[in-house]
Amino acid sequence: MARKKKLPIIKNPDHKAQAFCFGLGYKISPEPVGNNYKIYYQKGTKQKYLNNGELFSADKVYQEIWNLYKKLQDYEQKKVR
Repeated sequence: MARKKKLPIIKNPDHKAQAFCFGLGYKISPEPVGNNYKIYYQKGTKQKYLNNGELFSADKVYQEIWNLYKKLQDYEQKKVR
């Protein structure tokens, strides 16, 4: 019988922050670089890597994506429109 793949443990996933970012048009995804990942995000035509292309391990990348959703939500709500 095949072994089950361990799922990463996510602390404090904020689904409201994720829905807020989706509503504003943010796209966030991990990009593989060797055995590690860079987190890439864009809104419209503006594209950027998280922390200037910092590499994250496979264990930490998904937690950092959830942290980025919350950080973007806080940033957008504090902006003066």
